[in-house]
Amino acid sequence: MNQNYAPQGGGIYLSNNGYYLRPAFTLNNTIVDGNAAMDGAGLWLSGPAEIYYSSVVNNTAAGKGGGLFLSISDLCLSNVTIGGNVAAVGGGIYNSKFTSVQQKKSLFNNVTISRNKGATSGGIVSEVDAWPITLYNSILVGNLGSTVDCYGTFISNGFNLIGNTGSTSAPRCKSDWSSTDLPGTDLAKIGVKTVLVPTLVQDSTSGQWYYP
Repeated sequence: MNQNYAPQGGGIYLSNNGYYLRPAFTLNNTIVDGNAAMDGAGLWLSGPAEIYYSSVVNNTAAGKGGGLFLSISDLCLSNVTIGGNVAAVGGGIYNSKFTSVQQKKSLFNNVTISRNKGATSGGIVSEVDAWPITLYNSILVGNLGSTVDCYGTFISNGFNLIGNTGSTSAPRCKSDWSSTDLPGTDLAKIGVKTVLVPTLVQDSTSGQWYYP
């Protein structure tokens, strides 16, 4: 899915039309590349969704969520690269406030979020009262346009590497980080080049994009 434009969801627009339905919308081995929108240039999601072994890269939003915009969505990401996306807010992912009393959680497992650009945070912006995102075995590093790689409150299941969470006394990326996490700070940032090669590479077999 590439080179598409829409006001919301340049690559994919998913709306639950006010109903929280199952089964979840699922993508597997998919590339969402080079799309544009006002919000959610790669994907705009409302409702349950699962994305596996996929790439969301080089999408551009004028507003929020260059890669993904989450609107009341519990999202499972597993083995996904989110890179090179641009937005005014939340270059990689924008997680919006929810209005439903039925609170859900999103889970990101083995996800790399890098080299996205956005003013508040290039990586992830999770608003106050947004459904929480749980991070496990994931990398958020080298995102651009702000000093922090994520903004908001997150749940950690361990084994995450965060390049910069903000100041030690008042972090902008908050979690009860476990002993297996590596959260960098303003004074002790983890540089992108110490973790991965900061250039997207396309696998010759699968076509998927990744950071080596």
